Amino acid sequence: MTQTKPSTEVWITGIGLATSLGEGLDAHWDALNQRRINVDEKGFAPCIVHPLAHINLDAQIPKKGDQRQMEAWQRIGTYAAGLALESAGVKGNNEILARMAEYRPLVEIPHARSETARRYRFEDGVGEIGIIAPVSHPFCGHCSRIRITSDGKLRTCLFSVWDHDIHQLMQRGATDEKLAEFILKVVEKKEERHHIGEPGFVPASRTMVHIGG
Repeated sequence: MTQTKPSTEVWITGIGLATSLGEGLDAHWDALNQRRINVDEKGFAPCIVHPLAHINLDAQIPKKGDQRQMEAWQRIGTYAAGLALESAGVKGNNEILARMAEYRPLVEIPHARSETARRYRFEDGVGEIGIIAPVSHPFCGHCSRIRITSDGKLRTCLFSVWDHDIHQLMQRGATDEKLAEFILKVVEKKEERHHIGEPGFVPASRTMVHIGG
């Protein structure tokens, strides 16, 4: 005899994050209970738009330099992610590790100094996590990475204020030896560290979404 499993409904909502109804659980439940909506019928007529409620970006992205680095959609996404972490009770590298350790003790995995992630395994040897925190736990002093962008430029740091055009050299027919010499000179000028959050911080010449590569 074949048994039919009961159907299951799955609801994916934005409650608790940030929408046109407000920010956080309380604001959303209040709006839903009061059947309140936020609609703009004129600004983009004939389309109807539900504008995002006012949010204070500083609450989740405290550094103005970080905000300037992001496109609008990135700022909103990062803000919402911060709200989600707060709701889950974890915010920042140390807090995440502390909450994970409550489940099962963590053991740090030895890593090369130039690795971007700090990796941990559970004490029973089953499962592994990695955390990348370049601002609170920078690894700049040991970074061995450079990036070639989608338009043929070399960048020695994601936060560089200039590019090094290797594509132009290739168009001129530079030999492999000349290209290698060019790359070595670029690497010799690699920044010692980023300056995010410091007075006088200059945003990168291009946002990350435009760098590619």
